[in-house]
Amino acid sequence: MADLDFTTLARSIVFDQAVSLGVQVQHPTFSLDDVYVVWFTYVLGNWKALCSTSLPDGRYYEVTYNGDFGFVDTYCKTHSVEFTIDGLIEMTTDDVAEIIPAKEAL
Repeated sequence: MADLDFTTLARSIVFDQAVSLGVQVQHPTFSLDDVYVVWFTYVLGNWKALCSTSLPDGRYYEVTYNGDFGFVDTYCKTHSVEFTIDGLIEMTTDDVAEIIPAKEAL
């Protein structure tokens, strides 16, 4: 299966899953165009895609296909907590410029 085929398949599966969850009741214009792939990969014999929609429902979907069968997991963001890491070095734009030379200098 090619990359494009899997991402198209994943979007279609997520659309069907969202419809089965009843999103069209509150969002009657919901369509396949509202589904997008955030990330995908092929690793250890499995295709995997993380998808979401333009809906404000906080859901995202993980589509996995191993060549024999596939499944979709649906997740819902319940909350977001900010955290800091003590001792984290904050880099300024000047610091990054010293580490990564400008394109002209290469």
